[in-house]
Amino acid sequence: METEQQVLMLAGKYRDWTAENLSRLIKIKSFSCCEKDVMDELKQQMAEAGFDEIMADPLGNVIGRIGEGKRLLVIDAHLDIREPGVLEKWETDPYSGLIDRDFVYGRGSVNQKAGAASF
Repeated sequence: METEQQVLMLAGKYRDWTAENLSRLIKIKSFSCCEKDVMDELKQQMAEAGFDEIMADPLGNVIGRIGEGKRLLVIDAHLDIREPGVLEKWETDPYSGLIDRDFVYGRGSVNQKAGAASF
């Protein structure tokens, strides 16, 4: 099986689990310099995913490792979000983490809690 096919197969396999992880992250308000709770949630998700090593630094970075070797693949995402602005302009609660068919709604769903959830 080609690498591209393997990636697509695994993305499909973990689709719902990733959406649930993203929803859990969205439900946590994580404004800049106040990310401790969302960092703790991400560390829990990484532990559930079987990461070999998980650590956090004082600057708000969560760092995980799977495997070892000469080559490294580094993936990064940020967890802080901005204020949602005028709440009346939102069609859904910006912290609902609502999963509806192919979408997860809420603050950070695109920029960039989804990147962290996909780890």
